[in-house]
Amino acid sequence: MQTHIGQGVGKYIQKELFKTKKYVKVCSPNISYSLSKKLFNLLDNQIKIQVITSDIITGDKNSNQTNSLAKEILQKNDNIKHNFEYKAISTKDIPLIHAKIYVIDGNCAIIGSANLTENSFQNFVEYILITHEIDLVKKIENDFDKFWIECDSYENQITTKSFKKLLKTLKKKL
Repeated sequence: MQTHIGQGVGKYIQKELFKTKKYVKVCSPNISYSLSKKLFNLLDNQIKIQVITSDIITGDKNSNQTNSLAKEILQKNDNIKHNFEYKAISTKDIPLIHAKIYVIDGNCAIIGSANLTENSFQNFVEYILITHEIDLVKKIENDFDKFWIECDSYENQITTKSFKKLLKTLKKKL
């Protein structure tokens, strides 16, 4: 386990995040446009991406652009849709998604104060914990997955809803 505090902790997050081979799970209230483009480019390598974020701009003016880019990818690109799941939870449902969690390939987890933004990665004093301890990684990933499922109950979001949720919705309408 490693911890880092201070400016520039983003280099440690990026080192782990962008060497993924299978999948990435991210929970961050703010996601900058440039880092989202870099993250979403992983889709070209068949990397599965799950993102939980907020729909509100709470500090990074580019979060709205990120949500728009995600929505565009979800609407236009059928080839990568099965690898990309994105939930921007509305402030009508939850005032703010505040957790910062990064899970990479089931063998690395990063938690701390750093959003997926340049300011958090480079300028702000942030604190992160990086673990490769499989039991702890699995616990953090399980917590992420539980919250992922819980997010399906929120109505006002840019999202890819689970197939089960879609079936339930269709069943109710019939």
